[in-house]
Parts: sequence; structure tokens; C-alpha cells
Amino acid sequence: MTLTEQQWRLVIFCLGEERQARLRGKTPGFQPWNDELIEAACRELAEMSRQRQSDDAAPSDLNRDNDSDLSSRQVAEMTGWHIRKVQRNRKKLGGQKIGTSLVFHERDVLEHIEGSTA
Repeated sequence: MTLTEQQWRLVIFCLGEERQARLRGKTPGFQPWNDELIEAACRELAEMSRQRQSDDAAPSDLNRDNDSDLSSRQVAEMTGWHIRKVQRNRKKLGGQKIGTSLVFHERDVLEHIEGSTA
């Protein structure tokens, strides 16, 4: 089972609460393993966050010199679809969310169009 970032945050919260309770006298008292678990959970959360951030492409990650990047409007013109349909089908067309924009690679769109006409 894999935990989400939110679930890891809740785990860390619960571990912190348990640590505090043990420091206040809960039996059998404070145990060093509690701090080890908190540190491990924090490292796991940090790693998940780093991976998510590296997976989210930044606008600077786009190769602006490459003319194969298309906007939703350009894809709509190529497919004959309404722009909303392009946005709804972005995964089929290989679209990526970059900031607030959708960007498509011309090759992926052409392959989809060719596959649809076959």
C-alpha cells in the first residue's frame, strides 16, 4: 500500500501526538523509536514532494525553440474539435498542463488523428 502526501502528513501528526503523550507520562514512557519513525515519515514526505515537483513541468522546461509544441486552439483547428473537447481529451492527445496552459506535441496529435481515421 502506498500512502498519499496527505496521509503521510496525518501519520506525522499522529506520531507527534503519541510522542507528546508519552512525554506527558503515557506508559511505558518516551521511546526513541518514536523520534525515528517521525524522522522516517518526514523523509518519505519530503521525497514524495520532490518527486511531484520534478514531475510537474515548469514553463521554463518547455523547448520554446521547438515548433512542435501546440496550443489547445491549434489542436482544435487540426482536429476540427471544439476547444473544450480538446481540453477534455488532453490525455488521449498527449497534452501536458504547464502552469495554466495545455501544451501538445504535434507528433502526438498527428498520431492520434491518423489513428482515428484508420
